[in-house]
Amino acid sequence: MGTGAKVGLGLVGVVAAVVMVVALRSPALPVAATGVFVASVRLLQHRERFDRVFEVLGLPVLVGLFGLAVALGTIGRASSGPQILLSHLDRWGTAPFAALMAVFFNNLAAASLLAARSPGHPFALLVGLNLGPNLFVTGSLAWILWLRPAGTADARPSIWHARRLGVVAVALSMAAALGMLAVTALH
Repeated sequence: MGTGAKVGLGLVGVVAAVVMVVALRSPALPVAATGVFVASVRLLQHRERFDRVFEVLGLPVLVGLFGLAVALGTIGRASSGPQILLSHLDRWGTAPFAALMAVFFNNLAAASLLAARSPGHPFALLVGLNLGPNLFVTGSLAWILWLRPAGTADARPSIWHARRLGVVAVALSMAAALGMLAVTALH
């Protein structure tokens, strides 16, 4: 029964988070509170250890990424440099540039920098920020947080194999997405 309760509580937390993301205009704090609640219940029931919760959360990574996103968002709002740079790119240049920025900084931090002011090609920017993380592990928080538990579970994920697949998948999906933007005349 211990495993069923663990899965049940986790499932309730995930479903609640999904509902909040879909239904609320600003779901970040309620979703975080749900995560804290679920983790607290597991800790109080002695079904999980604090050090394990801390390890799975990757708190140093989260705090570092949050700091980077805040810093780059501040730079993006205080400087017109990113907006000027993006204004010189068409949609076919904006998406790959955003993808590379996502790999270099992480897609959350890159979005804070590049979307701090209204971009000229917002849909192309979104395409790049969403597809770019598939190019390398640094592009997405999900990849970064996934690698640690995968390693502790004796899985042997190949970052280089994923990168090779990502290059092909990103190129094809980006071309298809940008082609659809051109056909639908969305900027």
